[in-house]
Amino acid sequence: MLWTIAAILCAVTAIEGAEIVWLFLLAGAFGAIYYGGSLPKLGSNAASVSPAGVLAAVKGLAWTGSGATLGPMAVFFAKAGAFTFGSGLAIVPLLHQGLVDDHHWLTEQQFVDAVAMGLISPGYFDLLKQPLSASQVGPAKGHVTAYLNAKRFSGDPRTIPLQAHALIQLDVGTPPVAPAPFTFPARPVKRR
Repeated sequence: MLWTIAAILCAVTAIEGAEIVWLFLLAGAFGAIYYGGSLPKLGSNAASVSPAGVLAAVKGLAWTGSGATLGPMAVFFAKAGAFTFGSGLAIVPLLHQGLVDDHHWLTEQQFVDAVAMGLISPGYFDLLKQPLSASQVGPAKGHVTAYLNAKRFSGDPRTIPLQAHALIQLDVGTPPVAPAPFTFPARPVKRR
């Protein structure tokens, strides 16, 4: 079921060239209902069919109370979005720590699958319909010099492999500025 939803959202995003927010919100609500619990049985109580009554009764949509995850998730993602700077991949270690290690909302495999889906989805340049070639990066035109891990990359910049902790620099025009080598610090091992 998850792969079907992901495929549909990915196809619509690729066809439209943009992410359609209401589709992602609808998919999230469906997942919360489908995986978090079912809709309550309709009874004679009118409150049971009100939006607030439905939201309160579906376990996957509970904001507070025992077993609730939406409230803590909202706080976690608000903090992650507010205090993380850099590219989209800069947030991955923080998400891993919160989603897998701290809150146990995802297993290691589920997290790896989610990151993989994000990496194979249409990228920044494709979604924003920005050119990326040997002679142009977005609106900037000129000779493009690409560096991967502080070494000059020959070939089309679109073919640069995206890997964890890879340093990618694209210079437009001359003279190119060679990047300084950088080593990412080792992730500390948590002891339990």
